[in-house]
Amino acid sequence: EILSVNRDMELEFKKGNYSKIGEFYSDSAAMVGNKVEVVGRGNLIAYWGKFKNAHEWKLENIEISVLSPDVALQRGYSNIYYYNANELQTARSIFSLVWIRTEEGWKILLDHFSPR
Repeated sequence: EILSVNRDMELEFKKGNYSKIGEFYSDSAAMVGNKVEVVGRGNLIAYWGKFKNAHEWKLENIEISVLSPDVALQRGYSNIYYYNANELQTARSIFSLVWIRTEEGWKILLDHFSPR
């Protein structure tokens, strides 16, 4: 199920619906990374909405561990392709996501990433 949600996230990104990525997070979610700390779904929607000149996003899964029926841990690689001065660039990172099952389906509770 989580891999299906990953594909939905990639599709929304490819369509240019960047802020929609924030909707895949739980209400109290947090994103922590290199010089980034964003807390709350509303703030995450705003964070993702700032993307511009993006071309594509690919998530590569390393593992998904089911910690309980309603909690899972996913680790993988993120590759965001974007244009800078008309040249295609790639932002690569490694991520760990803690997913929780909610009434709305699987949502991200914690998103930790770092450059690779």
